[in-house]
Amino acid sequence: MTHTVTTTLRASLASIALLCATALPASAQAHKLVDAVHESPSHLGFAAEDGLVTSSWERNLDALDFTDHKVGDFSLQAVVEDKAQRVGLTPGPFIEAWDLGSYQQLEMWVWIDGVPGSGPVEFVLIDQSGNAARHADLSVEADGAWKQLRIPLDELEGDASFQRNAVAAVQTASPLPVGATVGFDGAMFTSEDCGAPLGVTDMTYAQRMSEADATREARARASYRLTADFEQPGGFLFDLYAKLWLNEDVDEVNAQLLAIFSADPTSELGRKHEIHRDWSLWLSPYMVRLYHQFGSTSRKMPGRLYPDTEQALLELLWNRTQATNDIALTRKSTWWMIGSENHDIHVKADALISSQIFKNHPDFKDRAYENAGHGGGMGYWFHHNHGDGTFKGPQGNAQWADGNEYTAQDHCEAWTAYWKEYLRERVKKGFFLEVASQGYMKFTVSSIQDIYDKAEDPELKALAKDFLDLVWAEWAQDQLVAIRGGSKTRWYDRPYGAMFRASAFHTGGMTNDPVWWYMLYASDYRWPEYVWRMALDRQGKGDFAYISRKPGEEPVRWPRPAGLERTLICDTESRLVRYSWVTPDYILGTQMDHPGAVHSHLSSQNRWQGMTFAANPTATIAPVALDLSNPERWKQAGRASVPMYRSAQEGNVLITQQARRWTQQNPDWYPAKVNANLPYGVRFNGKMDALDEQDGWVFARVGDAYVGVRVVKGGYDYDENWTEAGESELYAVMDDGAYVWGPKKQFIRFTDNYSPVILHAGRADTHGDYESFKAHVLAGQVRLRNTVVPGWYVLEYRPQGESPRDFEFNVANSSIPSINGELVDYAPPYVFRSPFLNAKYDSGVVRITVDDIDTTLDFRPHQASINAD
Repeated sequence: MTHTVTTTLRASLASIALLCATALPASAQAHKLVDAVHESPSHLGFAAEDGLVTSSWERNLDALDFTDHKVGDFSLQAVVEDKAQRVGLTPGPFIEAWDLGSYQQLEMWVWIDGVPGSGPVEFVLIDQSGNAARHADLSVEADGAWKQLRIPLDELEGDASFQRNAVAAVQTASPLPVGATVGFDGAMFTSEDCGAPLGVTDMTYAQRMSEADATREARARASYRLTADFEQPGGFLFDLYAKLWLNEDVDEVNAQLLAIFSADPTSELGRKHEIHRDWSLWLSPYMVRLYHQFGSTSRKMPGRLYPDTEQALLELLWNRTQATNDIALTRKSTWWMIGSENHDIHVKADALISSQIFKNHPDFKDRAYENAGHGGGMGYWFHHNHGDGTFKGPQGNAQWADGNEYTAQDHCEAWTAYWKEYLRERVKKGFFLEVASQGYMKFTVSSIQDIYDKAEDPELKALAKDFLDLVWAEWAQDQLVAIRGGSKTRWYDRPYGAMFRASAFHTGGMTNDPVWWYMLYASDYRWPEYVWRMALDRQGKGDFAYISRKPGEEPVRWPRPAGLERTLICDTESRLVRYSWVTPDYILGTQMDHPGAVHSHLSSQNRWQGMTFAANPTATIAPVALDLSNPERWKQAGRASVPMYRSAQEGNVLITQQARRWTQQNPDWYPAKVNANLPYGVRFNGKMDALDEQDGWVFARVGDAYVGVRVVKGGYDYDENWTEAGESELYAVMDDGAYVWGPKKQFIRFTDNYSPVILHAGRADTHGDYESFKAHVLAGQVRLRNTVVPGWYVLEYRPQGESPRDFEFNVANSSIPSINGELVDYAPPYVFRSPFLNAKYDSGVVRITVDDIDTTLDFRPHQASINAD
């Protein structure tokens, strides 16, 4: 779909123009030009034969070229697809024009291909009124070669009425034919009097942050327009929130909300909108956000929620929180998570914010909550949630109630203290259990955002702000093209997850999400500068390891304490270590779990490990379980059939194997699913630029990233003369039939489900061309050392030449692998470690170092202060 944005941004442009007049920081990093995957493509524009090129905020990652660029991480490519069109660059869809009064020169790199004939292609500058300005040197031969243009603006010639303070595009003077391609990079306007250029394809951090802030309201308006016009799936009501924000159809929206909030929960209307579901992932947060944004006490848009609608909302919110807002839960460990991590976090955030609302409201402040004290998860009952009955399931078996009456004031104070402890504990010991989940992070992050936006307690508000900053910093260093790399838990096969979409809005683009991120556009939260620095300039960050400890291990408690029938117990010193090798071209990552770890029912769910790429965001290479039910078309096994794995990784080498066994402890009322001995293989997902085989290895190339995949299986020949067996029999002969290809060559299947597989990655910058990389990998040593029982092995792998590394991986048993003679450490003394993010385990103090920024987040009690970033 295409959307036109007509919002005028004259005031915003004035603030952006001040970039030239502002004193610049001394650091060279502050002047560095960087790309942004969500925002940069929006500067590409197209027009009909006589038109002014215009741009769109629609996502266009296909326009990014990571393998052929001059400045930053990538260049932009514009392809003429349907009919002859003019092609060019614009200030973007949310800024009308460039004011070039302070700038003396246009600079940009350009190449053009696919234009027949020998004449050069001319470019012109066009102002908002359509007046053109030309220069003799503003042209490029259509030979596919980069050319750098430097054009003095005072030498432009053309229409006398051309307005240099309202330039709307740099574009081709004539339309290009279908099939023509234009590449742009390093486009900017520079000035001798101003150290900071006005960037177009690439910008300084200061310009990016300034423009994101200046266009934020316009981007919010466009986002809410999209949400308001989108037919919401199921019973979601996000379009009504958007209409209230836009101040449209307010009478009609209030009438609809009043009918829904007043409905019988068991009626068709009530069930459609999940009124009956106390554990709905969206309804209670939605109601809280409606009240804070549009209610009578709102500091933002008060009065758009009418009094009778507001009263119905509050009565329903009170009734819905009776089971979930149990004060007894505030006295329990913050590592006890009800149902799942995202359910637990959103319900407890709603408990805090709703009790804060009620303590300030005359109709509710003296009411007492139920104080049942039977344990977590009342109403968390699938038969009730998805069926037609009114029974909300069995209560827990705890007797935690103390017989006292507690009001909203009591609950707000208890939950405030609880949430301070919750945030501190996650910083001390690691987050999250649902590691990098593409879907569930939208609930987790938005709940913390709600606490930051709405909490009255200044210390809690400051903690929530710092915690959000840390969450985004942790994400920023471990992503390419805004897609999280490395291992994931509760992963689903979706290339663009929740954090991808939210990061688009934070970096000056659009989420293109008409449903889930509606609350982001109204939030006061902004990224601090160090998150921008960590997220952008991937080339400048080089290659590095990011190692972190993750929760998910449970203490063995049989029987489980009463009241935890629906609750995870994750309060041990967890021995789960996540490892990512991050480069500008790929990320390779896994999670290494201690063989004796006792997993919760979620820490082992839908695990993913493998390799992601910058050049193709939808391409992945990953060991997976296979669904072979259709012999003509294999596919990755679904949610119910995702096995556990055991792994060892250092740097660009990962060795992994389907786990033969592991220990999992489930809450009493959850099923214990066993996923073992599944058909196993490696998926080559998305377009590979090269895919070939040599000497037992499968090699692949995506852009400037390479990988060799070696499935290892030993051959065993019976020898009657055992007494003659000598040193040569210490190692097994390699079986050439370790894998077979799937019918569409998207998968290889292991002929032994428990074969180990080696992933050895590299990139052009460090290994040269693809053929050189393959030769390098083939020069390494792969051996299978026999154990006592024939047919069972220890895998030994020594890559050639790369600061010698010896991997030993026991394929027969769940022992601890070693690297260079050192056993894998599953309990390192840090919770975060990378060149940019470091924290000692259990300290609560995080140091963030990026470019010339060095800051500390101190989560210890009495240390938090409101972050002014």
